[in-house]
Amino acid sequence: MVAQDIWDRLSPKPNEEEPSTKSSRTPVDPATQRSKRRRKRVARIAAFAFWSYLLIKVFVWDIDYELLRWLFPDAPWVLDLRVVAAAAIFLAAVHVFQKYMRWILYVLFAPFIFTFWYLPRRLRRFFNWVGAIALTSVGYSINSSFKANVTARTAEGVCIFLIAGAKPRYLMVPLASILTLCLIRTYIRALRRTFWPEEFLRKHASVARKILQSGQLIQWASVPDAVRKSRARRLNPKLTEQVTQNLSYALIAIKASHFYAYQLERYRRSPGPFILGMLSYSVLFLYTVGVTAAINVAVFKFSPTEFKIEGDISALNWLHYSLSAFYVNGIDEIAPIGGIAVGVKMASGILAGVILVTLLLNGFLSYRHKREDEATREAIQSIKNDSGHLIRMVQSEYNVTPSEAARRLQSLGATSVGLILWLSSKVPGNFLDTDPPESEN
Repeated sequence: MVAQDIWDRLSPKPNEEEPSTKSSRTPVDPATQRSKRRRKRVARIAAFAFWSYLLIKVFVWDIDYELLRWLFPDAPWVLDLRVVAAAAIFLAAVHVFQKYMRWILYVLFAPFIFTFWYLPRRLRRFFNWVGAIALTSVGYSINSSFKANVTARTAEGVCIFLIAGAKPRYLMVPLASILTLCLIRTYIRALRRTFWPEEFLRKHASVARKILQSGQLIQWASVPDAVRKSRARRLNPKLTEQVTQNLSYALIAIKASHFYAYQLERYRRSPGPFILGMLSYSVLFLYTVGVTAAINVAVFKFSPTEFKIEGDISALNWLHYSLSAFYVNGIDEIAPIGGIAVGVKMASGILAGVILVTLLLNGFLSYRHKREDEATREAIQSIKNDSGHLIRMVQSEYNVTPSEAARRLQSLGATSVGLILWLSSKVPGNFLDTDPPESEN
């Protein structure tokens, strides 16, 4: 059989290309580097000024309105065209300053760039695989029902924008109704994740099974057909390279699955699930405050008599009121007196109670952790079982154990052996010989 004599037929070492003496990197002009740094510094200052202006305008003080009223008292109607003017300025920038388009987009999307690029890069020294698995949990939560989630978030954004700027009172009822439905949907999903959290973890095992049992991987990991058909007593360097390449694919898949299963075990024993739960409920809390503030504004615009208002109020006052409503409290500037306003305030108190109860279940009673612990152990064992099928296939095809195969690849000069050895070094030997230990909780 092929497996019995394949190692005697291989060439001692595949042909290796002469190492290149030329560097692939193009030298960078110091003046160009300084220019880029200056542009980036200017873009950051512009982004900070632009977003500071937006935050102050929305939550504290309407800067452009007060400035226009002071400079041109008879022209407040110009503000009705501000959206059109902003779009015109953006299009002009696109056409006239096209070479600076990258920096314009940097200013417009600065908060997202900071959150999803700059901050993770700064925190990369604290990166570990446990944190990466926790982030995949967040990504899975976002990706599940992706279209519905995007639709709900877009509808909420449009509703909040219209409530803040629109004046017709008849629009307030449908806008507040849409926000309420989105809020209810979000809480249903949050409760579902609290009581059925194992779906995400079992997805790990499902994805690993699809990869480890895929026909493509089995084909890549098997002895090449050309080697099976060859009758030569010694394989030429090209066929030898194909053998080492296919065996490398198999070993990488095996070692990577063991590595990932071990990282799941570390995640199971870490405080990651607990911290992630706390963060998710913090985001839910802030989200609820913002949405209920918008609903209260809609109620006020629909029927001003629902509230007793003292003095001028801003968006910050409404956020303060919604936050206090969570604790069944109030503020001096805004007081609910109508039935609808009182009902919204009572509902806010109920939502606060729901968050508190689910938080207790998630943290102090460790309910969710136990469910995740069981699901994680099942996922780990499933990955180890699926990798075991691939190990048996390698032993049948090549007549060596994975450890012996790695040593032979190293002697043959395989370029991928460094990755294989690194993955092996990151997984304790006793982890592969035992099932995941029971939880201590």
